[in-house]
Amino acid sequence: MKTYPINASVNLIDNEDGTWTVDNKGDKIPAERVLDDNFDEGLCDKIRETMEKNKPKKDGWSDGGYKAMKESAQDASYENVGDQRKVKRKPGRRIKNSVAEMMEGGKIRAGNKIWNKNHTALIPNATDFFTVTTMRRMKDINPDDPDTGFERDEVVHKKIGDTPRRLAVRLPCNQPDLNFVTYYGKYSSATTDCRGDGEIAETKDGEIIDCLGEDCPSFEKGDCKKHGVLSVILEDAGRFGVVYKFRTTSRNSIDNLESSIDALTMASEGYPANIPLWLTLTPKETTIPKGPMKGKRKTIFMVNLEYRHGGYGELDEYVQKRAMIRAGKDPVAGMERALEANLALPEKIEDVIDIHDTFFPEQEA
Repeated sequence: MKTYPINASVNLIDNEDGTWTVDNKGDKIPAERVLDDNFDEGLCDKIRETMEKNKPKKDGWSDGGYKAMKESAQDASYENVGDQRKVKRKPGRRIKNSVAEMMEGGKIRAGNKIWNKNHTALIPNATDFFTVTTMRRMKDINPDDPDTGFERDEVVHKKIGDTPRRLAVRLPCNQPDLNFVTYYGKYSSATTDCRGDGEIAETKDGEIIDCLGEDCPSFEKGDCKKHGVLSVILEDAGRFGVVYKFRTTSRNSIDNLESSIDALTMASEGYPANIPLWLTLTPKETTIPKGPMKGKRKTIFMVNLEYRHGGYGELDEYVQKRAMIRAGKDPVAGMERALEANLALPEKIEDVIDIHDTFFPEQEA
């Protein structure tokens, strides 16, 4: 038998009879079962690469004494692997090509709804504190309630207070674009009219068109906006396996979150998931660039992510300790696949309605 190291804790054993075994710290599992389960995509890729590199020669024998199974064995329970060797394939433990969607446990807001001056409609109102909600709409609780938003999560707010300016969170994934999704979006009341990445866009009819970004007439008119969707694990919710989402159309918050996540990814050597962070709401003085209030000073609140236990030195020490513990494991790979599948799905109609009501409210009469 031959042994091939895959990472610090996993070895691949060639049994020299056409089968392989994965040895994970003494726990030996048939390689076919590991590949069928696909519990760690990166590890499975390395296993496949090693098997392909060391497969039998085409004459049926390798230098190590491999013997290809007889070509006459045409059993339906076997499938070709490579050019010669046949490996018995058993059903896996998960339906193939099924979509594992990451469940949304609630929403994080930096605003609420207030009545307009004529008391005829509820309009978005920015706040200097966060609000955490459940996934239940106010109208589901009381059909006569004019508020189309979601109920405040009183269980969480008992822990974080009524007006928190920071929340204890962790990123669920190592890939920055799964933690924080950004796009140009145009919405009507219950429809995503257009969504793009600055190069290409997809319309509500499924047509693929050029995305002009900020040069688009719809963006200049305010019908299209930049959107950011941050997914986090909220520690005070006391739930694992769900994410809480913060949506924003604030240019400052989008820039801050993109920059902080990129910095965390670099500082953590590509592993920002599960680092203890603060999601913060910080005031900033700015000048209104256009409109009837142009030139006047205004206080806005920007959202950012910060390491919870100090500065760069403390973060680097934490990253190095965690790298030793991790020792080649990647515990968030499954969560990344679930979030990536979630992003590939069409937007839920309740999310579209919520986005429209929050960021594209009807104008006052």
